[in-house]
Amino acid sequence: MMKIDDFIGSLTRRGSLSKASENTKRAYRVSLLKFESFLNGQKVRVALAQEFILQEMQDGLKPASVCRDGWALKRYLAWVGFPEKAIRNVRLPSVIEQLPDYHEKEELDLLLKVAKTPLERALVIVLTDTVLRISELRALTNERVDWKGGYIFTDREKTGMPGWIPISPQALAALTEYVKWAKIPKSPKAKLFPMSYNDYYKWIRGLGERAGIKSHPHKFRHTGIALRHFDGVEISTLKDLAGHKKYDTTMRYAGLKSRALKEKIKPVL
Repeated sequence: MMKIDDFIGSLTRRGSLSKASENTKRAYRVSLLKFESFLNGQKVRVALAQEFILQEMQDGLKPASVCRDGWALKRYLAWVGFPEKAIRNVRLPSVIEQLPDYHEKEELDLLLKVAKTPLERALVIVLTDTVLRISELRALTNERVDWKGGYIFTDREKTGMPGWIPISPQALAALTEYVKWAKIPKSPKAKLFPMSYNDYYKWIRGLGERAGIKSHPHKFRHTGIALRHFDGVEISTLKDLAGHKKYDTTMRYAGLKSRALKEKIKPVL
């Protein structure tokens, strides 16, 4: 008998101190109940998890739907205590969607090289690190930053899901430098990025022009997710970090391949 209720009750957003959203809990419950029905009284085993995934594919489920069930199942297997190596061996289908546009690491370095102000540096580093949308960045206040713990609090624009997400020491340092430079008031409600969306769009577009690169605010969100995907971060973790409502949205990044891989694959003709 699977301990679905206990597992659902323990769920938090990956990389966050907050509980998982009700939508995530409902989706996980549906996925795990399907697996429990598939087990038909058998004990949970990693091999049976793979059989379940293969059965869904043979039944004609869309790859994104199979992956959604697969990520819920993998997280349950980890919670139960199965070895991480064994869980990684559970294979999920590839999902081919329109690929997000992102900056390569070398392009980020070039953008930072031509940045003239702490504001420009903060925009590049913080947006890439936290994968915030500009609207979410503009809502950031002093009280929404855990300066010592390394977290920021945000209300996701599209899902409305509030929660704490991690911010790296490098991004926190860039944010701190910018706040001092911009002389942002220290009051708890003071907005750290009070300008309009068009202001930020123009600054980032201008920064890109100086670097000879096409850039826009949302591209840094794509970049932060894409580069973490190349580093091996799980799609379920990226979904939680990005605040995506559906796995289908995050699964678009699974189709991205790094420039390093492209350079290794030589033409055969």
